[in-house]
Amino acid sequence: RALSVKPINFIKETVVPWYHAAREATKERVRRVIWGDAPFYCRLQVTTVNLLVACSFVFMFIEVTSLAFFPAGWDYGVAVVGVIVWSILMLELIFEWLIRPSHYYRLMLSSKAYAPSSARYLNSFHLLTEFVALLTFIPEFECLTSRVCGKRVSFSGVDAALSAVYGPTLAKGFYGRFCIGLISLRMIGLVRHWKIMWINRTFRDNAVAVGDKPTFIETVQVSSVTGRSMVVKMESVAFDKNGEDTTKAEEELKRTTEEDRCLKQ
Repeated sequence: RALSVKPINFIKETVVPWYHAAREATKERVRRVIWGDAPFYCRLQVTTVNLLVACSFVFMFIEVTSLAFFPAGWDYGVAVVGVIVWSILMLELIFEWLIRPSHYYRLMLSSKAYAPSSARYLNSFHLLTEFVALLTFIPEFECLTSRVCGKRVSFSGVDAALSAVYGPTLAKGFYGRFCIGLISLRMIGLVRHWKIMWINRTFRDNAVAVGDKPTFIETVQVSSVTGRSMVVKMESVAFDKNGEDTTKAEEELKRTTEEDRCLKQ
């Protein structure tokens, strides 16, 4: 009789509670899936940054895709889309250059050069390479002005592709491959947007973790070399959840706290 009771106790004390717990967990998981609660939700966020990233992606592939896959009758429509995307990216590059602070180059030589608030600005490397990348699309404007697409305009994608494949001289082949290689500079814009996205996401996640307190204190080494002597200075730089420099505010708060502590003593 004792042996016959043990399986029943096992079912009552183990199997049945496990079944009810699994059933409730499954119902909760199914409810979240059906209602779209976290973590089973898909969120679509459209911002100007998303638009710029999409334009950079289209600008990088539109010319090569048109030459490789689209029929000749689509060349004018592709050129219209390309000019619209090119105009948006050119305006973005101009605005990024205009919003740089007047003391930008001095800022890059200071201890705040690698601060997130400074890294968001357009540096000279991106300014030059993205400007050259935009210049590579100017020959495609011939398709809009003459409405005759596919002509071998100098430095155009068609001329570069034909020269790279057929030559007929070595110089022509080098010229074609060089022009096609310049198209790869168009990915620099995507790299810059990815860098800014990474900075924003890093500080946003840190802000969720630590609230309104400074996310971290960066120790920056500042070196100056004069002749054979070197001066090394270590500075602590504080940043808030938005990546802004709060070093002065933190020093002021620390000084005020020290004064209050001295007064109490």
